[in-house]
Amino acid sequence: MRAQYIEAINMVPVKFPSKSIFLAGGISGCNDWQKTATEALQDLDITIINPRRNDFNIENMLNSVDQIKWEHKYLSSCSHTMFWFPDATLCPITLFELGKLLMRNKLSGDTDRLYIGCESSYKRVFDVEIQSMLMDYHRPIFKDLNSLLTFIKTELS
Repeated sequence: MRAQYIEAINMVPVKFPSKSIFLAGGISGCNDWQKTATEALQDLDITIINPRRNDFNIENMLNSVDQIKWEHKYLSSCSHTMFWFPDATLCPITLFELGKLLMRNKLSGDTDRLYIGCESSYKRVFDVEIQSMLMDYHRPIFKDLNSLLTFIKTELS
């Protein structure tokens, strides 16, 4: 068994043949933690959706519009979402996306499909913890990427 891997902005089916996970988190100005996540999850029967792409030019507004639309579509359609907040950036868009999914999941009563981690030195870790708790997210918020990935692998195996 090997995970299916889809990278932005390739088109993927909205209905996945197996479980799917969107790798939400920092992209600009931080290390490629998505590569580590993909390698850790590759043995699962899952479709990994990675919004990071090598050929992205943030200065090109058409590229940016396509990227935002792609992320919105697949972030909404994956069965699971992993959020990782690296300390190299505040990740304002990721914070927005987390809030949106926390609200959606609170309204549906389903918070078991979100996985959240913040590098221990991430500047807004306290905000992520408190806001998540206020939205009835009572799962662990991990402080290192490997622990988060181990938890996900255990749950999705």
